[in-house]
Amino acid sequence: MGVDGAGRRTSGRGRGETGSVTAETAVALPALVVVLAAALWAVAVVGARLECEDAARVGARAAARGETPETVRSIVRKTAPLGARVRVSYGTGTVEVEVSAPVRSSWPVTLPRLTVAAHAVTMTEPGLVPPPAVPAPGSPPPDAGTPLPASALPGSLDLIGAAGLSCGRGSPRTATRRGTRCATRRRREAQGETRRDRGSATVWTVTLMVAVWAVAMVVVETGAARVARHRAQSAADLGALAAASWALASPEDACGRASAVSEANGARLTSCSVSHGIASVSTGVRFSVALLGSRTATGTARAGPVAADA
Repeated sequence: MGVDGAGRRTSGRGRGETGSVTAETAVALPALVVVLAAALWAVAVVGARLECEDAARVGARAAARGETPETVRSIVRKTAPLGARVRVSYGTGTVEVEVSAPVRSSWPVTLPRLTVAAHAVTMTEPGLVPPPAVPAPGSPPPDAGTPLPASALPGSLDLIGAAGLSCGRGSPRTATRRGTRCATRRRREAQGETRRDRGSATVWTVTLMVAVWAVAMVVVETGAARVARHRAQSAADLGALAAASWALASPEDACGRASAVSEANGARLTSCSVSHGIASVSTGVRFSVALLGSRTATGTARAGPVAADA
């Protein structure tokens, strides 16, 4: 309780209600931090997946040239994320390179540990012997007008309410009664403005969290499209190499080899042609985008002997 300029007691409830905005901000701030950390973590997962895709493709091309497994792993680790594991497997005329890497949260918020992986398959060259094995937003200030205190009107008990209501003049008793009613009305209107300000910090924080998560999802969807694009290009590169390795020895089997390699890399062969020892390959990878439906990422590549390609 306090005393105003006219000697009347005033309630401190308004000040307590105003402080609720700060309390709401303090409660909502940890939730905002968690959403921001999760959004950044999702972006990091997409980035790690892209790095694994590129590293697997580089490793498969090196293995197809006849590099030893130790050399392939060394080449892959230069492109792969930190702490990645590399597995090189040889089959009958094929070689597969698998790259997996853990994604850890670098923020104080505990997030689940996730491992991303990618693989690339290609055919070895004919005659090649496989080697041995946010600051949270601030709350807006209350929009209630500042009433003119009674002490600003010397010699009078007339009060002006928050809505500009004049209490008029009269006898001292009448003026006192009207002044009391006006003061009560003004206090209730001020408390109503404060009640309307309640929850404003929560609304702003939730809005910011939704905005942050929406931006993160856009980045993630874009990353998914890039992953599909990298996979399609990797399949095209390795398929073209497989077709070129058979273009001179068995041209009729070259595109079949390219199709098998493309499917092993998660893509579909859309076109293939062999001319003068040069193989041209196109591939496609289907992926889905939220609100846009299914899309196709494409990749094209040409491969052949150095003299023929020149």
